[in-house]
Amino acid sequence: MDIMMSRLKKALSLLLASTVAFGTVINITHAQNIDDYVLSGSALVYNDENANTAAEIVAKMTLEQKIAQMLMPSFRYWKNGDKIGDVPVLNDEMRNCIKDHGFGGVIVFAENIKGTEQTIRLIDDMQNASVSGGNLPLLIAADQEGGRVTRLATGTSMSGNMSLGALNDKNIAKEYAEIMGSELSAVGINVDFAPVVDVNNAPNNPVINIRSFSSDPDIVADMGQAFIEGLHEEGVITALKHFPGHGDTGTDSHTGLPRIDKTYSEIKKLELVPFKRGIDANSEMIMTAHIQFPQIEKETYTSIKTGEKINLPATLSKTMITDILREDMGYNGVVVTDSLDMASIKDHFTLEDTAKLAINADVDMLLIPFYMMNAQDIAKIDEYIDSIADMVKNNEIDEATITRSAERIVSLKLERGLSEYNEDVEQKIKDAKKIVGCKEHHDRELEIAAKAVTILKNDRNAFPAKLGENEKAVVFCAAEDYFEGVKYGKQILKENNIIPESADIEVYSLENASFDEFKDKVKGAKYMIVDNVMTSLNSIDPSGSTVKFINSALSYAKENNIPSAVMSMFMPYDVARYQNADALFAVYSSKNMSSIPTEFDGETKSYGPGYTAAVCAAFNYIEPQGKLPVDIYELDNNNYSDKILYNIGYGLSYEKHEQESISEVTTEETAKENNTAKESKSGNRTGGNSSHKGLIVYNRDNSSSNDSVSQDSTEKNEKSDINNAPIKESKEIIMQVGNDIMTIDGIEVKLDSAPVIIDNQTLLPIRAIVEAFDCDVQWNDLEKTATVTDKSGRKTVFTVNDNTAYCNNEPKKIDTPPVIINSRMMLSIELISENFGYKVNRNEKQITIKKTGVGSYTDENAA
Repeated sequence: MDIMMSRLKKALSLLLASTVAFGTVINITHAQNIDDYVLSGSALVYNDENANTAAEIVAKMTLEQKIAQMLMPSFRYWKNGDKIGDVPVLNDEMRNCIKDHGFGGVIVFAENIKGTEQTIRLIDDMQNASVSGGNLPLLIAADQEGGRVTRLATGTSMSGNMSLGALNDKNIAKEYAEIMGSELSAVGINVDFAPVVDVNNAPNNPVINIRSFSSDPDIVADMGQAFIEGLHEEGVITALKHFPGHGDTGTDSHTGLPRIDKTYSEIKKLELVPFKRGIDANSEMIMTAHIQFPQIEKETYTSIKTGEKINLPATLSKTMITDILREDMGYNGVVVTDSLDMASIKDHFTLEDTAKLAINADVDMLLIPFYMMNAQDIAKIDEYIDSIADMVKNNEIDEATITRSAERIVSLKLERGLSEYNEDVEQKIKDAKKIVGCKEHHDRELEIAAKAVTILKNDRNAFPAKLGENEKAVVFCAAEDYFEGVKYGKQILKENNIIPESADIEVYSLENASFDEFKDKVKGAKYMIVDNVMTSLNSIDPSGSTVKFINSALSYAKENNIPSAVMSMFMPYDVARYQNADALFAVYSSKNMSSIPTEFDGETKSYGPGYTAAVCAAFNYIEPQGKLPVDIYELDNNNYSDKILYNIGYGLSYEKHEQESISEVTTEETAKENNTAKESKSGNRTGGNSSHKGLIVYNRDNSSSNDSVSQDSTEKNEKSDINNAPIKESKEIIMQVGNDIMTIDGIEVKLDSAPVIIDNQTLLPIRAIVEAFDCDVQWNDLEKTATVTDKSGRKTVFTVNDNTAYCNNEPKKIDTPPVIINSRMMLSIELISENFGYKVNRNEKQITIKKTGVGSYTDENAA
């Protein structure tokens, strides 16, 4: 016997080794340690107590009971006559439905969750109903993603996934998930349908957007893994979603059937990267996406809505679930569908065919096959279960497939201690009120949200804002719903002596308003801030009322020397529309606050931290440290162009005013391939720092300076970058050969590349000079060209190492071609005087440049 055991173990060991070496997948659950196997007869089997117990439990179930374990319904709404209401309490019909059927789980929504104590009692009622019928306890699931999608009415909402991507800190992501996990566990929710590990590589994605961590799969994978670890720390089951990826689509699967035209090899390199990491992090569940991948799943179905052939979406695809997820990726956990009541499924497939296709694809749990909103709907659940059982009897579904799914579900319950249910509900309520929405959680929520704020532009150090006695700032919000968050921010600033008690932050709504109504309000302000919410491309339509209001406000602020900022509160892509603002911030968090919290007793209504965080970041009470987790594209009318305006990893800071790249954004090889060079000054941003192939464009604001900013800069005489220099109608620039400090009307400005002399030619950094004289510079990293546009609209294009420049498309020969030094394009001193009409004088090593409109060059060193 020992010899046989030894030989079998050796054989299995070799098989497992070959699995690792050659990527072969075998369906052995938890195949980790060879000593975990025992001899049963002449077979070697895995000694998993839970699996064995699960198999024993499932073996005693009827076919209908096994099918019921695969169902996760919702009691979200209840209909009485013509009235549809929320369900914070079970009625007898619901309670008996749970008791009689023994479902695998129930999903709860905001319509079920109204308060901490109420939620605990509701879930306790559900669990008692299940076990009173002789069934196992339920998996109680919720979509508590954080930020935009949260369910706990009194919990800590947190700032959302994209804010975590902006911080790109695994420890913070883990702590963030721990906070949410502790609150879920406290009220009895044992499954979180999170994290979202979709890679948001479609800016116009209507359903994922800021629910995603990033457009970079490695950032998504890192944050997703940390998120899983945080939820596991609190005993909460995780569910990666939405497999195989919902990020690259412009259609919401709640309302339509999306289609992604990618090959398997393509999604392996992008969409599947975070899912593989999540599997390695032992996520117990994976949720599927109702999305067609026609290059991967070829099988079609005739839509009951249109009569047309459609490709099976991933949820119903055996290729996706069995071949790719189970076999290629080695996943043997519980696969749950997204809601089957979504339009992408129910509009095109019959109830019976949906169940058959999903089960045959090796999906384990069917989430919300249909809504049960009255006694008649509840009666349909028996018909539904019977229809699946009939398909088994008719050999349309293999019962072994259903048995395997039931065993996975039961095994998961046993692993999480759900073999029985015996809670002291009163003690649970008492304990939960110390955890759910506690002040410690909310304080950390605000700190994370504010730190994640990303500074994208800050001309002339317009921010952080500072208010003195009786001074005010004016904030415009998209709607009155957001006022309380701003007011709470003001309260925090005053409590911490950031602004004096007599100072004020006034808040107004721009909804259905004209800016002319508010000119008097803004006129006396020291700062003007607009908190904008972009939900789709329509939000930044230049003909829309919101865009017109904001542009009018920004123009008025410029005319009246009032520093202005636009805070992007939701999808960050709107910053491309408002380049005329002095400062631009991405906040990634737009959930509102209904009232300012006064106590944290476990029953305080949840709120979003974004608007409060925006105030704290604008005044530097909490230092904004975020870096862009997505690329921001330049706009072409009302569409995204292929030109990157701000690239992933970009972000400024108040102190250093530097742009730095997140180290995880690209690999070292990718960085080398794309000639990535770290930018150190925001005012001299060229495309050399891009980690992407394509045109990188940074538009410099050409408006005049705010007087107060100029005065502060003059008094302090601080060294700053070019974008921080005051702008006047007339300037004198003084530079020294070999010196990286230049002065603009007496104010020192730090250069990244000092003037040099090469082959008797004096070369100067073009961007520093032309931007100081209010020109715009665009850099094309692929073509190595700089396009300079002056106020008259004249465009001049220079190419590195090319003796031909183009002025309004007309070629012009130049004696000395531009060169790159320290990632900066350098032009000869003569070319600057001739082409831009500057008076240039060189005396020994000092170069003096004045804007006169008539170009001239004098070299006092010449004989």
